Amino acid sequence: MTHKNILVKTLNHYAYPVMGGLMFAAMAYFLARDGVAPFDLITLVLVAVIAFALWRFLVSSQPDEIDSVVAVRNALSNGEKPTLLEFYSEYCVGCLATKPIVDQLEREVGERMRVIRLDIAKEPGRTLVEEYGVVLTPTFIQFDQYGNKVRDSIGVIDRSRILYELEQTSG
Repeated sequence: MTHKNILVKTLNHYAYPVMGGLMFAAMAYFLARDGVAPFDLITLVLVAVIAFALWRFLVSSQPDEIDSVVAVRNALSNGEKPTLLEFYSEYCVGCLATKPIVDQLEREVGERMRVIRLDIAKEPGRTLVEEYGVVLTPTFIQFDQYGNKVRDSIGVIDRSRILYELEQTSG
């Protein structure tokens, strides 16, 4: 693994804990400048608990429905419907920010498109990251119903474009 890959993995895939740790360290420094008081410790613990609770609230608690590389490949190429792959990390701020948009898209497309979310820290996401050359998260890769790659995007998803194209092909 190169230095660049280590930096990307640390600052992108694990942005939430890295930023949280830096903010926590900065708070500890500023609160302890004049000596440590019980109030300072309570404040630090409270901030840590709130940050953890916020992260757990934002992270999807739904288990991945597809648990193998073979199952993902079959879903992509079965000829039934287009598929959107989302590669994400539970610790990625961008992934947490795009989650409501992907949730809304998933509700809007209904049965016309399959949305598969793959955590890059778990299988099959860990294996498919290498196969599809995913470097940053979130990465979205759109496939037609036969498994042909239509487009990919990093960081943002064009919900309206996907909905428009689905209307054109199904109407």
